[in-house]
Amino acid sequence: MMAQLAWNPLWPVTAVLVLAALCAGAAWWSWRGLAARFGARRARPILVVRSLLFLLLVIALLDPVLRRTVTQSGERQLLVLQDVSASMSVRDTGGETRAERARRLAARIRERAPSGVRVQVRTFETGLLAGDAAAAGTDKQAAEAAGTDVGATLIEAATRLETPDTAAVVLLTDGGDEPIQPVKLPVAPLIVLGMGSDGRSWRNVAVAQVEAPEVVEKDVAFTITADLAATGPSAFLDGLDHLGVSLLRRQEGGTWAPLDRRAVDLRRGRGRVTFSATCTEPGTTVYRVAAEPAPGELSTLDNRRTLRVEARRKLLDVLYFSRRLGADIKMLRQELGTDPGMTFTALYRSTGERYTVQAPPEGAVVVGEKELAKGFPTDLERLRRFDCLMLGSFPAHEWSADEMQAVLRFVEAGGGIILLGGDESFDGGGYAVSPLQPLLPWRCAGSASSLQRGVFPVSLPAAAEQHPAVAGLREVLVSGETNGAPAALTVASVNTPGDPLPGAEVLLEAVVAGRKVPLALEHRVGRGRILTVASNTTWLWARDAGAAAAFYRRFWRQAVRAACGQAEGGRVLQVTWNKTLFRPGERAVAAVRAPGAGDVKLRATVTGTEGSRPLTVGAGAEPAAWQVEWPVEARGVWTVQITAERGGETLEVYRKVLNVAPWPDEGSHLARQDAELERLAASGRGIYVREEDASAGALDAALAAYLRPALRVEARALVSDGPCFALMLVALVMTELALRRRLNLL
Repeated sequence: MMAQLAWNPLWPVTAVLVLAALCAGAAWWSWRGLAARFGARRARPILVVRSLLFLLLVIALLDPVLRRTVTQSGERQLLVLQDVSASMSVRDTGGETRAERARRLAARIRERAPSGVRVQVRTFETGLLAGDAAAAGTDKQAAEAAGTDVGATLIEAATRLETPDTAAVVLLTDGGDEPIQPVKLPVAPLIVLGMGSDGRSWRNVAVAQVEAPEVVEKDVAFTITADLAATGPSAFLDGLDHLGVSLLRRQEGGTWAPLDRRAVDLRRGRGRVTFSATCTEPGTTVYRVAAEPAPGELSTLDNRRTLRVEARRKLLDVLYFSRRLGADIKMLRQELGTDPGMTFTALYRSTGERYTVQAPPEGAVVVGEKELAKGFPTDLERLRRFDCLMLGSFPAHEWSADEMQAVLRFVEAGGGIILLGGDESFDGGGYAVSPLQPLLPWRCAGSASSLQRGVFPVSLPAAAEQHPAVAGLREVLVSGETNGAPAALTVASVNTPGDPLPGAEVLLEAVVAGRKVPLALEHRVGRGRILTVASNTTWLWARDAGAAAAFYRRFWRQAVRAACGQAEGGRVLQVTWNKTLFRPGERAVAAVRAPGAGDVKLRATVTGTEGSRPLTVGAGAEPAAWQVEWPVEARGVWTVQITAERGGETLEVYRKVLNVAPWPDEGSHLARQDAELERLAASGRGIYVREEDASAGALDAALAAYLRPALRVEARALVSDGPCFALMLVALVMTELALRRRLNLL
């Protein structure tokens, strides 16, 4: 126990010192007078008592505090969370499963816990399990594994298990199969113990990535592409020259029906297969790509990938317009023109005022091609035939007044626009001083071109990860990671016109001169959405054979759909959702319109595994418009139903199936997720320890640091705590009165 005297002056120290000097002078002056009358020997006791009174007054004004550091008594808790999901059954080190090694480490933590520390061990998969689950770690590979949800487990632990006396939380896991984004973390420090290995020495086959459009048109064929990877010695790889890969579709009841089978050659460690599929009914269809087990492979958990495709009745129509041809048009036509959920028409000036109209596939008939060949449509009704306009880089003065007015009316009426960057875009094209200025998401700082050239790293802001234009793109980069780091993405040019407008949402960022600047933004004008891409070199991503190409394909396909607002519905209702993917804790908002249908009333319900309940239907910003809100409660399949009625008669019923945060395939990422787990530990104010480092003392050192006896500082005010100071003051006053009585001074 250590004690320390501290001061907490009630007055400024200078004022207290001045008062102390005045008190000393007054005491000296009083003593001189008494000494002259009664002699120094008889007057001295009064001087001593009065000096002590003045001293107590000064001490009271300085308010001394005695601080003592003491060891906190009472038992503390150490919470240990052990992952027992199917991926923990992999025998990747020493013939033992990860779960067996994790149980041994948990037992070691319990045994070595210092006295006064209570160790509670709990197991989890998609959430906390009852008890210690003694059977955890058994082989689950043959069954449909439930999944791993580290984020939900941490939220549950923080809510249900953590107590004020919890000293630390230890998490033993291999990382799961999706980014860990817990809404709430424990207050106590989080020690993450990474189980497993990096997979470079395994004998294993994996479906590394599956690509398919998220939205397709009903009865129109689309492509599903699967990339497979294999690791192992040459003798193992040589036997993978004709590995079977199947495409299956989930049926009612949860069974899988085979649709197609292909063979892939994995002797070089990489291979790709392509399937053709067709959705015959609107709604969500679940597909699975599954590779046949290879003899002697480590695990079959990552031999499959599940994907969901939504089929709609209507295609999106996209019009690309430019008076200057750039390098981006070829790649945009290739990616968007082959998307089965949209048609892509390119309109650009070839020579003089002559225009060329192109639409993939080559030779396809374009509706209104003769009218488009005359130039950009200035009639709003003709322009509204398209759902989205993509505007290339060329000067604002090359637009006619009628064309600019048509663009403004188009977006105000609810159309989507995508603005592309370049030398003659935004400020460099004179748009900041043109009638099209409301389309810009910046306050432009000048009139010269702000396009900068170089190599600029690209990142995805955490706040935008669930936006429809960029949802799932972080996982695309993670799938191409090297040495535990996500694939790097760069652009060779960035427009930097100025600061974003309030309300503009930054979707992608680029690092320019050490500072993050917006690369992709979305903002609203009227009822329409405008998505701006401040670069003319994103097409370079498409030339990469890896994660960058997948990023390019998915970004542009999602960007078009986000700009269009994802409108759904039927004859009466038009429904637009605020997002395409939802997670528990978020709000799903549907903007509903019924153009031309007066006196319509809406009812809305949401149905889950526990039945149906009504949803709030609020008035929209215009007549015949409403807003339906649903606070997303939990993972699972939910059905939102919106019914339009007039006079008690049902006009239309709209149904939307929302697969909230669907479980990724358990074990689809079998390698230990070091980067993700290290980020999690840092967010939890703790430390990350790899399994192989635990035996070297790193775990013991971490536990020792967080389980030291807790110290508490006790503070006692010497003046105000207790009666001692007041009794001393009274005693001195009474003593002086007695001395003055003896000298007949009373």
